[in-house]
Order: sequence, then C-alpha cells, then structure tokens
Amino acid sequence: MPDGHAVLTDAAAVEVIRWAHERRASLVEVHSHGRFAPAAFSTIDVAGLIEWVPGVRWRLRGAPYAAAVTAAHTVDAWAWVGATSDPAQVDAIVVGGTEIIRTTGVTLERIHAQLQV
Repeated sequence: MPDGHAVLTDAAAVEVIRWAHERRASLVEVHSHGRFAPAAFSTIDVAGLIEWVPGVRWRLRGAPYAAAVTAAHTVDAWAWVGATSDPAQVDAIVVGGTEIIRTTGVTLERIHAQLQV
C-alpha cells in the first residue's frame, strides 16, 4: 500500500480467529512503525485495540491476547489476560527461552501523563 498502512482483510481475520478458537490458542499481533523509535502504539493503534480486542477475546473464550509494536530496535507490548478488559503492560519478551527483550512502556506512560493534565 502506498502509505505503508496494511490491514487484514475481513476474511483473513475470520480465518485467524477461527484457527485460534478451534485450538483454544491465544493470539499475538505484531506490527512495525519502522525506524521511529522508541516503539509506542499510536493513537490510531490504541483506538483500534480498544475496539478490536473485546470481540476477539469473546470469540476466543477469554484466551489471552497480546499486541506488540516495533520501531528500530525497540518494542512496546500489551497483553489482555484474565477477566479484565484493560491491557497490562508487557515488561519483557522472552525469545527461545533465553533472550529477553525489554519493552519501552512508552504508550502507557504517555496515556497516564495525558490523564494527569
């Protein structure tokens, strides 16, 4: 796409959710903001997650859902677990059982700062 914006088709989203539902699996979505570090979800990302996640979690019978955004060599990530509809900050991502990638936490810091004003 010319503006660098990509979205799953409705058919692809249905298929991915169906696949996870049948396997009682969780889903993790990841996208990149390119070189614009530090990694943080945009206001459009946050609005989309607020709209998207409750329905997906309902279809997945409450299974955990996570979202991550990368930028340069950084990552920010949230997870929805348990009965809460609010995201929890993911502090680190473990790859292959050993490598730990610390997250920036920038998005929730920005949201909390905006709420303080």
